[in-house]
Amino acid sequence: MKMTSLMTAIVASFLGTQSVIADGAGEYEYMIACAGCHGESAKGDGPLAQLLKIGTPDLTHLAANNDGKFPFEYAVFMIDRRNLIPAHGNDMPVWGDR
Repeated sequence: MKMTSLMTAIVASFLGTQSVIADGAGEYEYMIACAGCHGESAKGDGPLAQLLKIGTPDLTHLAANNDGKFPFEYAVFMIDRRNLIPAHGNDMPVWGDR
């Protein structure tokens, strides 16, 4: 349920629509769990991004890079990461239990 609320807020913010979560829980969760790497504007320029060995993705282009459709299932999968089988390690932490 919490992941659904978070993803709804993220999707709404990327689509430029008003958040459906009145208390701002999704935005708050993004700011404490994601913005450190992805940046406050989701462009991949967070203060921790420079410490990573990989490039931090610009999340504002997810729909544009997917024929104009936001890849909701892919985004949930990448955030959750509990079902990923790491062959040589992971680039992003597992957030599924959060």
